[in-house]
Amino acid sequence: MNSELETLYSRASDTFEEMISDMQLNLLETNDEYNRIDAINRELRSKNPKISLAFDREDYKDLTANEFKILVEIMDNNLLLKKIELEKMFMLGNKEAFYYFNRMGIIKNEDATN
Repeated sequence: MNSELETLYSRASDTFEEMISDMQLNLLETNDEYNRIDAINRELRSKNPKISLAFDREDYKDLTANEFKILVEIMDNNLLLKKIELEKMFMLGNKEAFYYFNRMGIIKNEDATN
């Protein structure tokens, strides 16, 4: 592939995945809401191995109505976790852009680190 056409993501996808994983671990340690929702999901999955297996295989046909309700709760919680992750990534991206633009001299901030 022509290196000029490579995107940042394609060149640094491993690093990017590690950054996401690090951010998720950081959220577990620092964000009470994220930690609470994740704990609920872990508990629901551990108490309902059939649901956990169905979720992992994406095969839901053998679930009872109650198990399906629990599965929907887990999926709703996953959406809440992703929302928190997206907000965190947005803020981290803004921070990186600020420092990058400051270094380029596009913006000036006396408190910014060079």
